[in-house]
Amino acid sequence: MNATHTLTITRTLYLLDHRLEMPSLPENQLFCALDQRHLAQYRRYLGVEHQLVYLDFRQGMHADALVALAGTVRRDGAILIHCDLQQITATLERLLDLSDDFPCVQPLADLNQLEQLIVSASAQCDSEPPPFSPTVEQQELLAQLDELLPQQSSCVAYLEAARGRGKSSILGYWIATRAITATICAPSKAQADTLLARAEGGSFRFIPPDQLLDWEPQTPTEWLVIDEAASVPAHVINRCLRRSERLILASTSEGYECAGRHFSLRLKKHLPQAFDNVCELTLTKPIRWPEQDALEHLLNETFCMYQGNPPQLTEADLKLDLTIRFAKPTDLALHEFTDVFTLLMAAHYQSSPNDVRMLLDDPQQQLIMGYLGETLICACWLAFETPMSRELRESVWQGKRRIPGHLISQSVGYHLREKELMGKSYARITRIVVASELQNQGWGSKFLTRILNFYRTSGYFALGTSFGAAHDLLKFWRHAGFRLLRFGQRTDAASGYVSALMLYPLTHSATIELDCLQHRNMLTLPFQAIKQPQDRFFYVLPVTKLTASDQIMLSRYLQETLIAFLASWINFGLVQPVLAAALHYQLITFPDDLQPQIYEALMSNAPLKDLAKRWNLQGKKEAEGYLRDVCAQARLSV
Repeated sequence: MNATHTLTITRTLYLLDHRLEMPSLPENQLFCALDQRHLAQYRRYLGVEHQLVYLDFRQGMHADALVALAGTVRRDGAILIHCDLQQITATLERLLDLSDDFPCVQPLADLNQLEQLIVSASAQCDSEPPPFSPTVEQQELLAQLDELLPQQSSCVAYLEAARGRGKSSILGYWIATRAITATICAPSKAQADTLLARAEGGSFRFIPPDQLLDWEPQTPTEWLVIDEAASVPAHVINRCLRRSERLILASTSEGYECAGRHFSLRLKKHLPQAFDNVCELTLTKPIRWPEQDALEHLLNETFCMYQGNPPQLTEADLKLDLTIRFAKPTDLALHEFTDVFTLLMAAHYQSSPNDVRMLLDDPQQQLIMGYLGETLICACWLAFETPMSRELRESVWQGKRRIPGHLISQSVGYHLREKELMGKSYARITRIVVASELQNQGWGSKFLTRILNFYRTSGYFALGTSFGAAHDLLKFWRHAGFRLLRFGQRTDAASGYVSALMLYPLTHSATIELDCLQHRNMLTLPFQAIKQPQDRFFYVLPVTKLTASDQIMLSRYLQETLIAFLASWINFGLVQPVLAAALHYQLITFPDDLQPQIYEALMSNAPLKDLAKRWNLQGKKEAEGYLRDVCAQARLSV
C-alpha cells in the first residue's frame, strides 16, 4: 500500500530513545505527560485537546493510551513516545514498517531536538482556538436531531463515529441552542468536559453511570444523553432503553473504546423493539485534524481499528474442505495479521489496541486460521498457560498474587480451591470467530473440532475458555464437549452476562478430574442462583438427596472453602453457594441463636450491604466479618 500522495502530515509521532532523560514539561493544560505509574489513568485526559502528549513506554507500550490520547492531539500537535529503540518490540516494529506508507514518525536523536520541540509546542499553545461553529456535516446532523423534537412518541438517536469527529461538541451545542431539558451522562465528568462546555447556557444536569439505574426524568420531555455509551455497562444501557422515552446514545466506532462491532450491532437490534422512532447518525469528517491525517491512518492500520472486508466466496468455494493454518502472530505478514485481527475484533464485544500489542509482543500467543481455498473465514486466538511453581500456587491459592496470562489456572486454583491443578499446563481460547456471513452454518463447530483434534496430543492438560455466559454460547461450548466448571459472581460490564469458565479435557486424567468438578459445580449451582436470580441460565434444581460419593465430595469442598473464608483468602460470594448447599443437605449446622442470620445470608437474594443495615452493621465489609465469626462456630456433620 502506498498512501503517501493522499496524506496530510500535520501531527507527528516522535520517538525518544530510552537512554535520554525527559525534562519536566511546562505547566499547561494543553500538555499531557503520563509516566508508567499513570498510563492506566489515561481516560482522565480525554475530555480536552492537547498540543503535546508524552507517554513513557520504557517498561512496555500501553497501546490503549497511545490510540486514545492521539485522538486528543490537535492540528500541528505531537505525541512523544519514550521507548527502547535498540530492542524494538514487535508492535513498534509493525508501526515503523507501516510508517513507510504513513510518514509521520520521527526519531529524536538528542536533547537539543527535544528542547526545540517543547519550545515550539509551548509557543503554539498561546494561540486562541477559534470559536465553535458547526461544520456542514454537523449542521446536517443537527437537522436530523431537530426532527425528533416534535415527536409525541418515544424516540432514540444513536450517534456512532470515529474519534475526533466532534460528537460531544455537537451534542452539547444542540442542548445549548434548543430549548430542551437534558440529563447528560458520561464515564466521568472529565471525559464529558467538551460536551458540558458546549452545553453551557442550556438546561441540563450531569450524572455518572452509577446513578443511571436510579435515573428518572424530571419532565415528560427530558432527554437522556449518554456519551461514550460503549463504556457504560451493558445491563445499565438495557435498563435505560426501557425507562427513557427520549434518549441519545453516542459511541466511538474506532479508537480507545474499541468495543468491536459487536456492541453497536447488538444495540441497533434492540432499539426498534424499545422505541417508536429510531434515528441512526454518524459523522465522518474530523474536526481536530485534516481528513487525510497521516497519524490517524497510521494508528488505525497498526492496531487494525476498522471493519474488515466480508469474504468473497463462490458456490464452488463453499464446497471445499476447511483447511487450517497455525501461526505465531509475528510470523504473519502485515496484511495477513490485519485480516485475522479485524475478523476477531468484528465479532467480539470488547477489543482494544492492547490486544494487538499482546498478540505481537507476548510469545505465549497463537493464531489459528481457517480457510476455504485462499479465503479466510474463521480465526482463533489461543493463549498458553505454563504450569505454576509450588510457591506461586500457594500465593495464588491464598489470594496474595495474581499472575498475568494465567486466567484458567488461577480460576481453577483460587475459585475452585484446586491447588494442584495450577501445576498443569493449559491452552486457552481467548476468541474464536466465523465471518458473520457464514455463521450458523456449522463452520464454527467444524473449526473447533479440528482445533481439539490437534491439541489432544499436544501434552496440555486441558483446553479452556471464559466468556460472557449468553445462552447460545453456553450451548455451543457444551455441544463441543467442554465442561462447565464455574459461573462468575458479577455481571460483566461489556457483555451484560456473568462469566462462564469451561474446560475440555485433553488427557484421560483430565477427563476424570473435570467431570468431577463439573458435577460438583452442578450440585452448588442452584444455591448460587439464589443470589443471582436475574441470570436466566440458572434453571438447575437441587437434587433431593445426595449419594454417598457426592456427600464425601461436597464435604471436602466445604472444608476447603470454609478454611479459605475463615482465613480471609476468599470473599463471602465464593463460599455462599457451597455453604448454602451444605446447609440444605445437612452437612453443616450452626448454633440456634445464629440460624436466622446465616439462613438469611445464604438463602435470600439480599446483598450483603442490605443485610448489614438490617443487622446494624457498618457496610458490607463488617457484615462479611460477622459472617466469618458465625462460620467459625459451625459444626460439620461429616
